[in-house]
Amino acid sequence: MSTMQCAPKRVNPFTDVLAGTSATWSEQCEMPVVAQFSPKDIEIAAKLGMIDLSWRLRAGCKGPGSAAWLEAAGIPVPGQPNSCIQTQEGAVIARLGRNEFLIEDAADAIMTRRLNETAAPVGAYAVLRQDAELMLTGSHLNHLLLQTCSFDFAGVDHSMMPAIMTTMVGVGITAVVVPAPRKIEGFALRFWFDSSYADYMWSTLCEIAGELDGGPVGIAILN
Repeated sequence: MSTMQCAPKRVNPFTDVLAGTSATWSEQCEMPVVAQFSPKDIEIAAKLGMIDLSWRLRAGCKGPGSAAWLEAAGIPVPGQPNSCIQTQEGAVIARLGRNEFLIEDAADAIMTRRLNETAAPVGAYAVLRQDAELMLTGSHLNHLLLQTCSFDFAGVDHSMMPAIMTTMVGVGITAVVVPAPRKIEGFALRFWFDSSYADYMWSTLCEIAGELDGGPVGIAILN
């Protein structure tokens, strides 16, 4: 007798802290995620929005051969250390230092599949990435960053699309400055951190964002 093998769904790191909310949920890449918190999501995001992007598939690689591995897989490589590229589809390739890369895929998951199907050259090895991820947007974004970050993002040349390793509310993060979603003006901050801090990060940032007329918004504003 044969049995059907079903891949387990991925667990959203913010599930516990969002339990009991009246948000509208959807599913992306086998992970539940909030599509909308309220009809005012876009209005909130224009001031200070907090969006869960943990559902996106990501991969990492490290070593002197890692850039060659990405190139062989057809993945664009940022030319400078501590910089990133964001594709039109929303994928992010961040160069962390000289020989380490974080690749976060778009919804079609093409890049991570290509990397998995391409043999790693000598001097390159995979790095498992199971981070939680948030995006912050809106005109009040810098006010929140001044209260929470040990790095002054106000002095950053956004056009260079830097990749920065710093701390936020005491938690180590890897952050990239990217153009905001098309419905929101300006730039946005996308950052990754250890998912064991998900509840703490969400609760703390929600409290601060609420004082700045902001709050969590769903991924529907990305469309």
